[in-house]
Amino acid sequence: MNITTDSSMNSDSNDTPWPIIISRIQRGSTCFGMLTNFILILLIWFKSPKNFGVYKYLMIYVASFEVAFGVLDLLTVPDMYSQDSAFFVMVDPRKSALPESFIQVADLAFCGAFGVSLAIFGVQFAYRYFVLTGHSFLATNKHRNFVIWLGSPILFASVWTFSCATFMGRNDFVDQVLREDVLPNKLDNLEIDRLAFVGVIFFPKQENSTKPTVNLDSFYAMGICSVVLSSTEFIMFFFAIKTYLATKRFMAQASGSTKLKRLQWQLFYATVSQSCIPIFFMQIPITAIYISTFFNSSSQIFGQIQAITVSFYLATDALPTIFIIKPYRETILNYFRCIKIEITFVWPKKRKGDTTGGTTSNIQPKVS
Repeated sequence: MNITTDSSMNSDSNDTPWPIIISRIQRGSTCFGMLTNFILILLIWFKSPKNFGVYKYLMIYVASFEVAFGVLDLLTVPDMYSQDSAFFVMVDPRKSALPESFIQVADLAFCGAFGVSLAIFGVQFAYRYFVLTGHSFLATNKHRNFVIWLGSPILFASVWTFSCATFMGRNDFVDQVLREDVLPNKLDNLEIDRLAFVGVIFFPKQENSTKPTVNLDSFYAMGICSVVLSSTEFIMFFFAIKTYLATKRFMAQASGSTKLKRLQWQLFYATVSQSCIPIFFMQIPITAIYISTFFNSSSQIFGQIQAITVSFYLATDALPTIFIIKPYRETILNYFRCIKIEITFVWPKKRKGDTTGGTTSNIQPKVS
């Protein structure tokens, strides 16, 4: 018995670090993303050209949202589980920093933030297009336009959250999977009523039955979320192409300075780069999960990948804007150029018979 116990303990000790390491990578990535977005907000506010107009506030809105998304991710610490036809987003109250009575709302808010991240860059492209084509009705600095541009992503998120709250809650099918697999193996036998839950299971298994069962609520949820997902992708790609063509026409016809023309292209490339990040880290993984669960062939690795890629999205999404737009890039580079590192070398004191004495030298290299 001792040998068995020791081997199991060794096995547990060998297995334990990996989830901890992955969790630390997620938390570290999220914190790094919050820091870069906070820096980006300061750059946008203090270093943006005056002709940015409403777009300046739209950029601040995007960066502020990602800071809030990061805070929510750190507070909730969501677990994502995917297996066969099931995909769950769960919050364990023992891990969360929020009151237990609030974690279900926080879980829904996390899913809603996911929906905002899919829609927000399509709105940016749409605004850039209307500015370049001279639609002053939508591009001017008025309260009406703030409501339109800042409220559009929230509209998509509201539909996404409504779908989660209405069709992705717990039911008998879900509770069976939670009790038999998730709670014993993933959540250390947590009481099921304490768990915050959002998820789908398309083809649940029933005891004493060989016939396949269809969970219609999950199909309704997937239908609504698929419409939101495809709509945001269509808007983003449609206005990205329109913005590219409008930018080319603007460059050919504009008689302004070369600096202004370069800035227009920088804004376009920054938005394109920033939009590619949620496509790779958010849309592609969630699409893979939906397809695999629909065909009853999902694996736990899909849920683990999605949990990590959300943190990678938060960590990297501000970087294209910081380093592509010249005023922001130069501010960051100039800051590092101004840093001086003073290194002091202290040599041993002169001993009897030594011809060299103790010396102290100060070297101040510049970090370039």
